[in-house]
Amino acid sequence: MVLKLPWLTVCRKIKGIITYNSTYPMMDRLSLLDRVAVITGSSSGIGEATARLFSKRGAKITIHGRSEEKLEEVKLMLLQNGSTSEEVHTVTGDITDPAVREKMVEETVQKFGCIDILVNNAGGGGQAGFLRDVTEDQMDFAFNVYLKAPVLLSKLCLPYLVKRKGNIINVSGITATEVWPGAFPYNSFAKAGLDNFTKFAAAEFGQAGVRVNCVRPGVVVTPSFNAAFPDSSVREQFLSSCAKRTLLDFNGAPEDVAEIIAFYASDAAKFLTGDFTCADGGRSINCNHGETMPQPNYDDFLT
Repeated sequence: MVLKLPWLTVCRKIKGIITYNSTYPMMDRLSLLDRVAVITGSSSGIGEATARLFSKRGAKITIHGRSEEKLEEVKLMLLQNGSTSEEVHTVTGDITDPAVREKMVEETVQKFGCIDILVNNAGGGGQAGFLRDVTEDQMDFAFNVYLKAPVLLSKLCLPYLVKRKGNIINVSGITATEVWPGAFPYNSFAKAGLDNFTKFAAAEFGQAGVRVNCVRPGVVVTPSFNAAFPDSSVREQFLSSCAKRTLLDFNGAPEDVAEIIAFYASDAAKFLTGDFTCADGGRSINCNHGETMPQPNYDDFLT
């Protein structure tokens, strides 16, 4: 009997088993071959880029998002990367729904038998604005998505991560530590909480061999970022201003962040836990912020 596999799959398996181990020892440590990863918010942006990179490095993946159509598009990309249909699972739904989180974990274990990696990436939604205009709904959304869901999903995954000495990567943002008027103050509060969760989880879970790390992206152009600035002229002006505030004079792409997430997920980072990487082009250490930060107008309070 002749075993028929897609050519990309054959190449990927050979690369993972032979090339990584013999010719490029460091690449062996970066390999995710046969690791099982759950990536939330992977129907677009950073999550999608992470899923594509994990696929290339040999992982079995559960992808998640609110749009079934977009998830199917991402799944097709992964199959074109060399993943088989048996190596990709999709879960559709709102990450703030406990039933969706439970389904994600249960179906991943049922299909793949274990969980090695959890990437808490889901986010997006809302529009930029000032703190003076923040609403209760915006606060609830931010804390439910960026803090409550990652904490509770991590708890659900923990028994399986302990068995595999796995790891968690949280995707926060530089606004967790940097004041950025006119952007997303309510998201910033929640992401600061996610940063603190990373530290607490690293301290607790490390005793069981589970690593917990965090990536803080700067300005990364994604569909959710574009949706937050519906006026294209305002968006382009804002992006230009942000690029000037970096040390490299450009904004990031989802693939830039995905590379860091994949590094944390791999054995190359086996001695890193409770670690934070600012993927922001040096913005967080740049004292020269370029243009003056936007400020709200309080004239209406004085009339």
